[in-house]
Amino acid sequence: MKRVKAMPQELPHWLIIVIAGGSGGFFNALLVDGGLVLPSSTTLSDGRKMLYPGFIGNMLVGGAAAFLMWGLYGGAVAASGPAVFQVAAGALLAGVGGGRILTNEVEKLLYRESNKVLGETIQKLEEKVSALEPEVKRNPKS
Repeated sequence: MKRVKAMPQELPHWLIIVIAGGSGGFFNALLVDGGLVLPSSTTLSDGRKMLYPGFIGNMLVGGAAAFLMWGLYGGAVAASGPAVFQVAAGALLAGVGGGRILTNEVEKLLYRESNKVLGETIQKLEEKVSALEPEVKRNPKS
């Protein structure tokens, strides 16, 4: 009996979209960070932990953004042949945009925290300067 090899099936469209979007998130990480930053965490001044998702987070958000865009605007279209490349190109672009949104949100949180710490430091310095003023007036150096 002759064995028939199973023909490989096409990848599902949603998977192509998610992969293309994840690739867009990857490219965003390269563009924004100048390289691939690994996920990490830090402790904020108030004791909370903050997660930096790194390039993996960009890829996940990029894939999700591409999938959502495809589901909302192109999921009903059955793409085949060259149209698959058009849909994948759109997903790649959506992935870059989704990754950019994630990057901006993380940076916004960091700037807020930095401004808060800077404000507290300035206030402490002003209090110390105010406390030293009477002593400087009593003992001026000539």
